[in-house]
Amino acid sequence: MPAKLLKKKVVHLGNVDGEPLAEKSKRYAKRFPSFRFVGIDMKKLKGVHPANMTQVRTGFLKGLTKLDDASVRVISSEMAFGMSASSMVRGLDSDKEKRYDKKVLKLAYKKLEPSGKFFVAIDAYNLVPFKEALKESGLQFSKVEIRKFRENEYGRTPWTREMKPYPIIYQVTLVKP
Repeated sequence: MPAKLLKKKVVHLGNVDGEPLAEKSKRYAKRFPSFRFVGIDMKKLKGVHPANMTQVRTGFLKGLTKLDDASVRVISSEMAFGMSASSMVRGLDSDKEKRYDKKVLKLAYKKLEPSGKFFVAIDAYNLVPFKEALKESGLQFSKVEIRKFRENEYGRTPWTREMKPYPIIYQVTLVKP
């Protein structure tokens, strides 16, 4: 199926090669050929990937700008979106990081189709700045759900497995009206 005929898009922010998420994107692209999968990350995705999968090698803002408005069914990010806010632990400018997160949120919202979903897995340290960025963005969602990871969800990625003994990870689900 030609890529331009694929109307249903799934975008993953932080699609790092060698990580299970990149492999998951490849596996899902093979399993759901009528969907177009787009990974956005600074790193290059190695190897052969299905024709309905594209890796955009850039930052989240630049990558999202390449997508048409209201064209994405699902955007997901596991332990990548919002992680820049962890810079406050390292003593960097947390306001600057929150502004970046807010810009990514606003642009992601613009790219979601009506009833589109945004799934974010985020650690406890970054949840507060993420929620602040979400509130300050002024965006309206028909559903906002924030819940702790279930025990069986910690095995999803190396990041979530690594975090298991430390802070709690949250699953955030945002649905555009």
